[in-house]
Amino acid sequence: MIYGFFYLIACLVIASTGINKKIGYFGTLIISLLLSPVIGLIVALVSKEKNPVERFREIAIKSKNKQDYIIAIRNIQKALSIEPSNPKLVYDLACYYSVIGNKVDAINALIRAVELGYSNFPQIDCDPDLSNI
Repeated sequence: MIYGFFYLIACLVIASTGINKKIGYFGTLIISLLLSPVIGLIVALVSKEKNPVERFREIAIKSKNKQDYIIAIRNIQKALSIEPSNPKLVYDLACYYSVIGNKVDAINALIRAVELGYSNFPQIDCDPDLSNI
């Protein structure tokens, strides 16, 4: 029984090494539980780092889902400071501005996203986040 407890604790600690990696926390945890904590650690260590833009976008999406749009906007702006010509990021920014009622910035960001190559026009037409503009 005590061995199982320490095994679980070891797996949880090892899983934390996968947080900023492509494999992620839960991927590392599952590998650690199913195979062994040592193998989980090795897999986490050789897994590639997440792109910082991906991390900022993930935080923005989680913040949006919590209806914390200011944090979402800040994280998209951080991602845009790294990749200023990313049309999807600019589109996300337009959505967040629209949701908080900042119509001018939302329209400007949407225009900029299209100029940068965003071309999913059916999404633009039906996106509820853009309903304010």
